[in-house]
Amino acid sequence: MGKGIEYIQKLKEAYIKNGFGKKWEHLESISNGLTSYDKEKLIQEYPEIPESLLEILGNIDGTYSRQYGEEKRFY
Repeated sequence: MGKGIEYIQKLKEAYIKNGFGKKWEHLESISNGLTSYDKEKLIQEYPEIPESLLEILGNIDGTYSRQYGEEKRFY
């Protein structure tokens, strides 16, 4: 397991431990990771990007505002 995946797991555990399991479930149900196209663009632009960051962005892409179906989310 890479460091990025481990970070996501620990974050999930922290959400659950602190009573925010439903919020995490909701986040997982609506989140998108990077597309393979976006990942390749990032690697081309930033060839030294850490694999751990790519792993995190592969799960939750870090977009501040995004439309997920009927729902608009801001983080």
